[in-house]
Amino acid sequence: MRTELSQLISQLQAIRKEPADGGSERFETVLAKICDLRHPNCIGPLVLLLDDNETSEDLMFSIIHAVEMFEDDIYVSHILDVLPELWARSPRWTKILHMRIWNSTATRAAYVDRLQHGTEGQRRTAKMVLRDVAQWHPEFSESIDAVLAQL
Repeated sequence: MRTELSQLISQLQAIRKEPADGGSERFETVLAKICDLRHPNCIGPLVLLLDDNETSEDLMFSIIHAVEMFEDDIYVSHILDVLPELWARSPRWTKILHMRIWNSTATRAAYVDRLQHGTEGQRRTAKMVLRDVAQWHPEFSESIDAVLAQL
């Protein structure tokens, strides 16, 4: 299964490098095959495909929807594993991903729990991301400030 997953991720990466015309349907088809595997090791590689320069927000949201199908603790654990790299590559989509995490009480609780046991790099990056989210969307400020005070 790992080899199949790696091959499918490589296909997605190749499709993403192609010109925008015509690749969307193929991207969605390969993404569906990845989802059918239901392997949590796809989460990190998929979110690392998020791209602030992508013109098709639908494709980016397709990636987010694909990784959100996993149980909260598995999902957030894999997000935290790649968070520093994701933040460096795609700050806008990292913030969008965190807003979605913050919109779910259960997912947020799992995130905070995992974050408290995370690496220094994960905590440092999460603090930067969450501060930006709070500035970008002040409705999250109170709950974010409460979490930041715990870290």
